[in-house]
Amino acid sequence: MLSKPYLEIKRLRSTGNCAGAIAKLTASPPASDEDAFEAAVCLLVCGQAENAAHVCQTFPWKKEWARQVAQATGDMLLGGNDARALSLARTAAANPEAPHDASAIYLLLLQKAGLIEEAETYIGARWEDPPMGETLLLTMMAEIAVAAKSWRLAYRYACAVLASDPDDYRALVALSVSNYEDGNFHESLGNARRANALNPGSHSALLQIMRCQNRLGDHYAALAAYEKLPDPNAVEPDFYVELGKTCTGLEHRAQAIAAYHKALALDPGLTEATRALAQIHAMAGETAELEALATKYKTQVHGDVDSLYWCALESLNRGKIDEAGGIFLESLAVSEARGEAYDVLAWPVAEPRLRHDYEQLELLQKRGKLNAAGRDALKVLAPYYAK
Repeated sequence: MLSKPYLEIKRLRSTGNCAGAIAKLTASPPASDEDAFEAAVCLLVCGQAENAAHVCQTFPWKKEWARQVAQATGDMLLGGNDARALSLARTAAANPEAPHDASAIYLLLLQKAGLIEEAETYIGARWEDPPMGETLLLTMMAEIAVAAKSWRLAYRYACAVLASDPDDYRALVALSVSNYEDGNFHESLGNARRANALNPGSHSALLQIMRCQNRLGDHYAALAAYEKLPDPNAVEPDFYVELGKTCTGLEHRAQAIAAYHKALALDPGLTEATRALAQIHAMAGETAELEALATKYKTQVHGDVDSLYWCALESLNRGKIDEAGGIFLESLAVSEARGEAYDVLAWPVAEPRLRHDYEQLELLQKRGKLNAAGRDALKVLAPYYAK
């Protein structure tokens, strides 16, 4: 159990008052394992990683969980053996005597190792009702939820952090991502702007600002966010994807194509970039460029429903009906293999869409160009059209 001074230190750093927490920590050297671990966590959270590692290495730990989590934290901060650190943290987090922040260190190491599924399982089993006020633990839970694309949980955990510390940068970024993925672009933008105000020029916040501004159609604002990067030429490939969207929105076609190719140079598996290039070339009728793209990035193009759609549309525009049909069937196969085929259209189908499809099929039938599958579709739609 934490001593009275360290209860206050934890309260201060959990509410964002790092200066007050460090001042009190300096005046109150730790006397127990619990206090010493809180000191290490406080220093870590407040950006003094070297001092946190020093506490982990030099304090005379007595309890087993404390020795384990201290060594794991020290290895993590000093570039030690990652596998050993994770094993020690996993054991410490399973100890019922260990404080909540031992679980936070465990989750941090799982995140570092990319073991998101294990982290999800642990959170679900151990923290069904997460403890309020445990901001480091809740922040890690929010980031794990973002990595797992569990947007509702990310929103829940990030909000819990911000209830204690409204200026927690990492929670603001996690909340921005969850809001964006749920379609709440204005709130996502507000979260990202606040995060960038706290940590000016941070990549995570600026990327979110670009994503939101592009979705909201303010491409000049997205470009302004890109230009705030400390070094625009040393960024993650996602920035070039957003820059491509920005340039497309501003009708700077050549710059958009260049940005998408920069993204692919950094990450050849970035489907969002190949999809955007497929659309650009298909819309311009650039057959040779589209074929070159599909050849160079075969896995990405032929494994993506939308990219195949643009390839099929380009064939259709050239009058290559059979070629387009084959590509559409390939797209359907990809969609069915992923279990997405029946999620493409909302159900029930809106009346205007139903009437349009029925009348198009009926017209093809009158012209003698409707195949067996089309005739079957016409029979299915007929009773709905009649209503």
